[in-house]
Amino acid sequence: PEYVLCLQNGKFDHADRMFNNLLDTWKNVLTGAADFKELIPEFYNGDGNFLTHRGIINFGFRTDGRPVADVELPPWASSPSDFIKILRDALESDIVSRQLHHWIDLIFGFQQRGEEALKADNLFYYLTYEGAIDLDSIESDAERRSMETQIMEFGQTPKQLFKTPHPQRFTSQHIPSIIAPPSTQLLLEAQKIETKDTVAKGSVENPSDFNKLSASITESSRELNLAKLSCHSQYALHKDAVTEVRMSPDGLSTFSVSQDSFLKLYSLEEQRQLRSVNMSLMALSSCEVMQDNKTIVVGCWDNKVYFYSIEYGRVLDTLNGHDDAVTCVRWKTNMLFTASWDSTVKVWEMDFSNSRNGLPTPEYLGQLDHDDGVTCLDIDQNCISMVTGTKDGHVSFWDLTSYYSLACTPVHSGSVNCCLLDQEKRRIFSCGEDHLIKILDVETMTEIFTKDLQHQIYCMKTLSGGNFHLLTGDSSGHLNVWDMDKGQVIQTLKAHSGAVTCLDISHKDSLLTGGGDRSVKLWKQEF
Repeated sequence: PEYVLCLQNGKFDHADRMFNNLLDTWKNVLTGAADFKELIPEFYNGDGNFLTHRGIINFGFRTDGRPVADVELPPWASSPSDFIKILRDALESDIVSRQLHHWIDLIFGFQQRGEEALKADNLFYYLTYEGAIDLDSIESDAERRSMETQIMEFGQTPKQLFKTPHPQRFTSQHIPSIIAPPSTQLLLEAQKIETKDTVAKGSVENPSDFNKLSASITESSRELNLAKLSCHSQYALHKDAVTEVRMSPDGLSTFSVSQDSFLKLYSLEEQRQLRSVNMSLMALSSCEVMQDNKTIVVGCWDNKVYFYSIEYGRVLDTLNGHDDAVTCVRWKTNMLFTASWDSTVKVWEMDFSNSRNGLPTPEYLGQLDHDDGVTCLDIDQNCISMVTGTKDGHVSFWDLTSYYSLACTPVHSGSVNCCLLDQEKRRIFSCGEDHLIKILDVETMTEIFTKDLQHQIYCMKTLSGGNFHLLTGDSSGHLNVWDMDKGQVIQTLKAHSGAVTCLDISHKDSLLTGGGDRSVKLWKQEF
């Protein structure tokens, strides 16, 4: 009511122009040039009480003598609550889902402005567009107030979010089935295994079997033992925090990017810097080595993705794929995934059989929309499933065969720093600004483990030899190995004087870390 009174100079409108009849209002909006209205959320939620007149205010009588009372409903609605239910069912129907992307194109997308808006009959008064006029440049106070009043009273068009056509939403007929959780049958079968008294007392029935088991455990544990790690090489060539580190497949070189906007290539053999590349005026967030082992993909806060050739020593291509900072890039089996603060993850295919200058042209496949900026992601080995974390603390689980969100839930009170999907796609690990580490069950997205830590975890990797051990780097500069079955830290190592911001364990028996202390360190195990 306060907005209605403001628009009408402190008075309610004439009784005949009040919201009396849904059918009449619809006709006026559809055919008239002076009646502009929009459906508020209450039309799709609640019991419809806003459509009833409860006698608090006397709105007067219409010209036909009838008082302004309850809003007259269409004949297909028996009551306000029934009307709301029917509208909600219609909004959630498949026919609306199939057309939803067209609405997004008009309101937030490529048809909001310019030539495409003209073709779609989607033009509005120029003052409604963001940035159409610079109020600070208007010297006349009267003109400035009139402009501000116009904008305040009649509103503005939303911010344009997309410059290309939005992909169609999948309907309920195309929703993929969720991946099965760990079978409880395995637990039941395990309970049926009989345990002999001698074993229960701690003795061993067959020493040779025990030796084989011990050797197996020792071999898998050799994949990473913090107690046996020693710093084999380190360099501090960056001027700001290191944001991502990667090791070359041959283990002879390292690549690192930093908030100082530089990409560094370092030779472990020669112990010297090979390349120092200033990619942008803004921070670099992440990097990946492509399968040709000659190209590095770099994500940047300037909204771009860069493809740098090690062989030619220059940027071969730039991908303008996002409307805000690129926070994460991941490469998996000819597929490139880019995440951004523009609330999307975009998927690109890189066909090496069709390349120019040795670099395939990225082919856009689709995008996964979020409600807030995406901070991290992880993909399974087969590129079938993905988990993402956002600035508002939500964790989402996606089916990459359809780009459909299987689940989304609030997990952290602040931003999600990192997230991981275990190899069997049964559990999701996440760490956030709230100092919490959590494990979620994939099917139900319920928490099956949570622990409040004294420090933030910025990076983590599952260790070879099983999914139950997790390596994390935290804000105190420590590396920790977690036994996630017990929820305990079983090994710890002070690695950096600042936070451990990134790590890479892609090369056997080696660990590469980057820190807030601007250094990169290579750790090797001594056997």
